[in-house]
Amino acid sequence: MNERTVLSAVMRKLSFHPDILWSSRLMSGRMGGYTLNPAGTPDVVAVVNQWDGCIAILFIEVKRPGKTTLDYEQRRFVTKMESKPKILCVVINDPKQVNTYIKQAKDL
Repeated sequence: MNERTVLSAVMRKLSFHPDILWSSRLMSGRMGGYTLNPAGTPDVVAVVNQWDGCIAILFIEVKRPGKTTLDYEQRRFVTKMESKPKILCVVINDPKQVNTYIKQAKDL
């Protein structure tokens, strides 16, 4: 399984999960003369409906199976976000991890 396959499975799981209000694929770099999101931006963002009706933001960096290492810009992004309430940054290398992290985001 490669990263693209994992990403497709993650997006599919998010799109059908009852606690996900919205999710989107984020892209960084340049495309056709346009600047997209800055380097280090995670692959996916999801808005999670929490138990009390509030929301949490789940940022997901997708890696191929067996890989979990973040590069410098990705670590910088996580460092900026990790101290914020109701934000969870995770690395997923197996689509089976999605439900675990959604539950963690619901519990923030």
